[in-house]
Amino acid sequence: GAAPLSGAEDLADRLLAYEGEAVFMKNYSAVNILRYFLQNSENLCGMVDMENGTCDFGGELFVKLLKAAEKYGDNQENPTPVTVMGTFQYLNFYCFMDDRILEDLGRVRAGYLFEDGVHAELRSNILAINAQSPRKDGAWEFIRFMLGDEVQSRLSVSQEEDLSSTFLPINRKVFNLLCEEHSETYNNGTDSLVMDNSKNIINVRTGLTQERKQELAAVLESAGTAPLQVKPLMRVVLDEAKNYFSGDKSIEEIRIQIENRVQLYLNERE
Repeated sequence: GAAPLSGAEDLADRLLAYEGEAVFMKNYSAVNILRYFLQNSENLCGMVDMENGTCDFGGELFVKLLKAAEKYGDNQENPTPVTVMGTFQYLNFYCFMDDRILEDLGRVRAGYLFEDGVHAELRSNILAINAQSPRKDGAWEFIRFMLGDEVQSRLSVSQEEDLSSTFLPINRKVFNLLCEEHSETYNNGTDSLVMDNSKNIINVRTGLTQERKQELAAVLESAGTAPLQVKPLMRVVLDEAKNYFSGDKSIEEIRIQIENRVQLYLNERE
């Protein structure tokens, strides 16, 4: 019943306001949580201006993100911690945990933070063409081949194959055809949840009903990819943040170090 997240600061505020004992995600250190806050932002939550080559980590937002990450980092002292969030990968047609299953478990789909809201995060290879390439036509032909019906159809999986090693096609026509093939007839139309030793769900075996197909398609259509341009800067932030989480430096000390290193990187790009 909570309102949708409006961004990283909203999430940090909610986490800091919670008074219970919990970790953000099992085995997620403070550094990993800070990475989660920043990894899908084009400008590190507004703290970097790539176009103008400037940065500012002196605001309240950076402090909130650091303190929230510090508060919810999993130090693994508690073998069965209460977790705020969990991750789940949609590896194929049979591994989609829809809203109905989540509701039965007392959970809701949260997604990853992006500039325009929360979405599933696309973790796949990116096909790209070098702008200076003298053979762009051939490269485009290769991409068209990779995204065509024939290649995309090979991503199909039969019931006998290893379901954990397959991928969902991104060709919409092939996706719809395979949805018909991998229908509710699989698994006799019933759900089977695969659990680990801690009773955490690690997979789902389920029939793909029409409703589930539409829900899966909506999740895939809105999936986002992490920006590449700010990745080097995020590594700087995380590298320096370790010194705060370990207690070796104050927020002000690491803020100065981060700004110096990030600004140097931005200056060298010009």
